[in-house]
Amino acid sequence: MHVTSFGFVAAYLNASIKEEIWIRPPEGLVIPSGSGCRLRKALYGTRQAGRCWWTHLRMSLKKRGFHMSNYDSSVYWNHDHGMIIWLHVDDGVVFSKNMADLVNLKQSLCTKFAIKWNTSLTHIVGINVVQDDKGFELSQAHLICSIVSKYWDSLSSAATPLPSKLNLRSLTENDTIFRQGDFLSCVGALSYVATGTRPDIAFAVNLLARHLKYPGRQQWSCLQHLLGYLEQTSSHVLCLKPKNPEMDLDVYSDASWGGEFSRSTHGYLTRLSGCSISWCSKRLVTIASSSCHAEFMALGMANGSRTL
Repeated sequence: MHVTSFGFVAAYLNASIKEEIWIRPPEGLVIPSGSGCRLRKALYGTRQAGRCWWTHLRMSLKKRGFHMSNYDSSVYWNHDHGMIIWLHVDDGVVFSKNMADLVNLKQSLCTKFAIKWNTSLTHIVGINVVQDDKGFELSQAHLICSIVSKYWDSLSSAATPLPSKLNLRSLTENDTIFRQGDFLSCVGALSYVATGTRPDIAFAVNLLARHLKYPGRQQWSCLQHLLGYLEQTSSHVLCLKPKNPEMDLDVYSDASWGGEFSRSTHGYLTRLSGCSISWCSKRLVTIASSSCHAEFMALGMANGSRTL
């Protein structure tokens, strides 16, 4: 498997804009008095620029034999040549079975766009990537260490994401709110870690996120416990190294019954050939009538995750 990353230069300006938008001439451009300039390209800062760029890029890739995934609009497949492109705004990664096909794709894209190609894939969207002959290892150690150094009180490390026998009570505006700004900022940063490379903290982060409006000392204490756990496990990686060629798909799910406001909490984990590729932990929207009902609702959510 050949892998390389790339970035588009001035990406939005490649796309045309359909709406009629007039702008004042920039400094240095002399035009007749009373005249204006009509915008022809998706200038950065316009509301529709991102959409215009996405549509333009999607059509360009479609002409080159790539089709957008039904599961993830950031993933494009070319089944004839065994190639995959993953995109994030103006950054991307190409996976190709054949080096010749990768070279041809580079040449084709460079005739249409200004692109900066990287010699290897070392990081993408804040995630560190290590590649070897067996696969990839993804980690966010740098981000985790940054969060811990900023918000952790350095009281004690922890072996688990949350303390045992925890019972977090939701507060109201009449209760004493404790360090709300730091709580919001820290939980928000941890949400990116939980969804990126750390399924082991998904439940803990989701639980803390339920108390963003009115965090108290108990919520802050639980957050400190989680940070103590991350301080001990910051070097943990998400291993994407298939264990067998059969590409077996395994989906695990679980659910509680009831809980605060009678809404059950569910979670699932999807593994492809032994590699964790999708996970989630959240409260169910519908109130379950029994533990069996909650489990089946969780299975339904997990079943949707396997439609790749």
